[in-house]
Amino acid sequence: MNRTFPLALLLLGTVLPSFSQPLLQQNFNSSTSVGNYFNLSTPTTGQFNSIAGTAGAGAQVMDIASEAGLGTSLVLSRAGAGSVSVVRTTDLAASVGAVVVQMRFTPGQIKAAANSVLFFQLGTNFSATSQAETGGQVAAQIAVDLRDVDTAGDLWGWTGSPATFNGFAANAFPLVTWAVNNSGGPVSYASPNGGNLTLADGKFDLWVGDSGLAVQVFNGSANLNPGIPLRNFKLVSNAGNASYGLDEFSITKVAAEAQPTLLFNATPRSASTTNGGTVTLSPSVTGTGSLTYQWLRNGSLVPGATESLLVLSNFSQFSEGFYRLAVTGPAGSITSAPSAVVVSLPPVSNAFAGSDGFDGTLRDTANWGDFDFSTGTFGTALIQEPTRLVFSQNSTAEAGVYRLWKKGLAPANQDWEARVQVELPSLAFATNGYVGVGLYVLNAADPGDRLNLEIETGKDNGFAYRDFYVTHTQNDVDQLGQGVSAPATNTVGLLRARWLAAAGTLLMEYDPDGPANGENWVTLRSFSPGTNWGLNASGAFLVGIGAYANNRIVTASEGVVLDSFATTVTPLPDLAWLPTQSTRDGVPFTALGTVLPAPPGATNPVGLGQSFSGTYRFGFFNRVPANPAAPTVAEADLTGSPLAAGTQLVLKFSKRTNDYVSFVAMTADASVLSDVGYTVNASGNELTIRARVVDPVASESNNPDTVGAAFGLLVRLAPTATGPENFRGTVFVTDMLYHDVEPPGPNEAAQTSTNYLGQMVSLAAKGISASTATFHAFIPERLFAAGRANGVDVTGENCLGYRTYVQLTGSTNGFFKLNSPPSAAFADANFDSDGDGTPDAIWRFKIANSTWSRQVMGFGKAESASAPLITIPPASLSVCPGSNATFSVTASGPAPLSYQWLRNGIPLPTANSSSLGFTATNRAAAGSYAVVVTNAYGSITSSPALLRVLVPQRLRAPERLADGRVQLRFGDQDGGPLGAGDAAGFEVYATTNLFNTNAWVRLTNSLSLSNGLLHLEEPAAAGLPRRFYRVLER
Repeated sequence: MNRTFPLALLLLGTVLPSFSQPLLQQNFNSSTSVGNYFNLSTPTTGQFNSIAGTAGAGAQVMDIASEAGLGTSLVLSRAGAGSVSVVRTTDLAASVGAVVVQMRFTPGQIKAAANSVLFFQLGTNFSATSQAETGGQVAAQIAVDLRDVDTAGDLWGWTGSPATFNGFAANAFPLVTWAVNNSGGPVSYASPNGGNLTLADGKFDLWVGDSGLAVQVFNGSANLNPGIPLRNFKLVSNAGNASYGLDEFSITKVAAEAQPTLLFNATPRSASTTNGGTVTLSPSVTGTGSLTYQWLRNGSLVPGATESLLVLSNFSQFSEGFYRLAVTGPAGSITSAPSAVVVSLPPVSNAFAGSDGFDGTLRDTANWGDFDFSTGTFGTALIQEPTRLVFSQNSTAEAGVYRLWKKGLAPANQDWEARVQVELPSLAFATNGYVGVGLYVLNAADPGDRLNLEIETGKDNGFAYRDFYVTHTQNDVDQLGQGVSAPATNTVGLLRARWLAAAGTLLMEYDPDGPANGENWVTLRSFSPGTNWGLNASGAFLVGIGAYANNRIVTASEGVVLDSFATTVTPLPDLAWLPTQSTRDGVPFTALGTVLPAPPGATNPVGLGQSFSGTYRFGFFNRVPANPAAPTVAEADLTGSPLAAGTQLVLKFSKRTNDYVSFVAMTADASVLSDVGYTVNASGNELTIRARVVDPVASESNNPDTVGAAFGLLVRLAPTATGPENFRGTVFVTDMLYHDVEPPGPNEAAQTSTNYLGQMVSLAAKGISASTATFHAFIPERLFAAGRANGVDVTGENCLGYRTYVQLTGSTNGFFKLNSPPSAAFADANFDSDGDGTPDAIWRFKIANSTWSRQVMGFGKAESASAPLITIPPASLSVCPGSNATFSVTASGPAPLSYQWLRNGIPLPTANSSSLGFTATNRAAAGSYAVVVTNAYGSITSSPALLRVLVPQRLRAPERLADGRVQLRFGDQDGGPLGAGDAAGFEVYATTNLFNTNAWVRLTNSLSLSNGLLHLEEPAAAGLPRRFYRVLER
């Protein structure tokens, strides 16, 4: 053909993408001799290995010829039984996975009526014969069928059986574009109509038509043999009588698309900081395309943490946990290994513990100091009597007096409590006002940021109240509180703040009748302080007491009293490894030291222990970890040390006699059940753990599995032998690297299908292989016995999750009993949790071959996970001014229930009981009243109840307007203004005959409001000599 084209158009009919490489191209313009276009042994990028025909009946012709209007092209003609072919058997390139083939057909004349088929094949190891290739060496194939009956061509794509496309007329000289991909991944090629298209592996696309006008006739069709290289090409015609013209031929290699990548070059390092400090986690991540980030803490999203860099400011122990970065991009998603971030709290003196019966001079003692967060202190005093403090206030101004316990700080890493006895008599109030006494937990850096636990009496909006309640105050502004009514007959009560360090929870509690009938504490509200509340820079709280009044003079003789203040601290667990008394395969450990040995080495594994908030963590390492709070996987790999996988460990620890083993978790080998256990000696001051070093399975931090041996131990201790925080020595064992076994964070809710009033322990496991990871549980029968003693069914055969005190969740298959017989606990000599010398009865369970992510055990009273239900809502009322209005609600649901009444959607202060009573003095008290009922599982708002205060009306004299209409105005007799919403409650009647009671007619004219009065204009009154009106409020 004589036409010339730009190179890009010549090759692909459009601009080539930068990753395309021409392998063969020819437009048959350079010579009129066919022989110049092939070379059997060393073809160039413009030559084939063969352009030939086979002998047989008829003629096979290969020529360079011109057709009318087209110029020169390679013409192939055949007839009879012979074949004609164009073959490239010399590899186009060493490795060809994807190509674009382009060619233009110039059909010429049609020789006969029979179908004439021309095959185009791509593959490898082709022969130079003029026969079509068969078998597995053909990667992809298309065919052109020319029929002389309609002088049209049909274009087929071959995917195992031909698919037909009735495409182009024989004289249309169509350009065909054939994209084929066997590269192993997606490729991008230049569309004949412009732009780039993606073609999946093992597929082909086929286009017919010139650039900009091409029609895609096959889209992502399957190749004959995916995976076969595209090194060779063959064109064969062996059926039918026809001639073909071939022009603008090219084969272009398309490089496989660069696969998107996503990987961590460096995971975020574990870190520690002082309380209130700043931690920066800065992993190094690379990937193609746009990347998005999300930080996780203990598996939960960190709100707003969507950058690769995470800066944790004002860090406290309540932010501690395992942090991971999840990154998502075109290549998928990956999550970093966990980074443990902890607070290094300085030791807090137990000087906080103490008491004061107030039998000395308050201001002179070193235990107390003043603090003030009131609006003023005019006229207030705490008078020191022989055995108590008495509050007085000689002004009606709002004021209070408060004392700060300065004997010591309340530690955040130990359980503590503070309590005070209070006396608050029933006081009379002439007007709205209040008097109260309280216990306060403060942020030492900001006393305006505090929790207030108070008992208060007063009058509000005309009704008297007496309540215990809690408010959270920030920046000296009270947030929404929670309260209950206090008994009107009890003068003496107890207030208590109790901190549970392991749970990170502060309980605000009261005893309504004081010490008279023993202690009967009720939790009014619990708090889980965040980074903006409750801690000073030393990681501790401040506690204070106080009394206050507003709009009432209080005399000392009225007996508003603070007495018997006391603080106690639960000592931290004291668990220490005894290496000289511990053995490995029966051989005593050398004297490695109690916590960190020196010098460490590959033949002298390191034992590291840490204790915090009742939990002791222990592990062996091949060297001293650079960050003891978060040893690396490499540091934890015991391969090559004396503690190889299978090593039997007998580890002894000293402990205090009044600390009780609640829960043990281990990364260890429990495949032989008798290898696991623990005992406490008769004196209660020594704990012995039995376990085997395990070759851990693949997990998130150990992927690929490179760790050959590891051991880790977590022991949670309890302050009592039988409290709900004591799981009676339950043992969990997993064969996964302990870097990926996480205890829950202090404020993390356990993931259970049942709610409990009690304690939870749980483990989160990351990256578990469902087919390899194994989890064992050894649960003492005495834990179940505690459930039975409280009337709870613990007879579940499979998962221990059916209405029991103990629930294990996370598996679709459940934990299966290993006991034999399954109906009885096994007396296991390896378990003696109480030191009585008698083997504990143990239930053994196992989970394997099941997908799970978290195991949870709860101990406490099982409750349905339900929010309150309102069974009787408050009813609407209509009252006269000065009458009592009382609303009440009846609700059911898991206790305790708390109440907050609303008026027109706004919370009413101190309205926190199941009933609401007050004096409806005027119409201003009217409105929509509702109550919000709340428990631990949610809240519900009642339907609104309407209060209408029916105030007598005063009618102004009717006025006759200029056009004869009558204007009527009326309003409340007490002078109070009416509102727009009041109009619907009024009906206006008119008559001309006062003596006929049936003559009153209700007027339907609309009422309008102006200056607190309702207006009505009656056109029908025009021309009437007299008119009488009356107004009714319904």
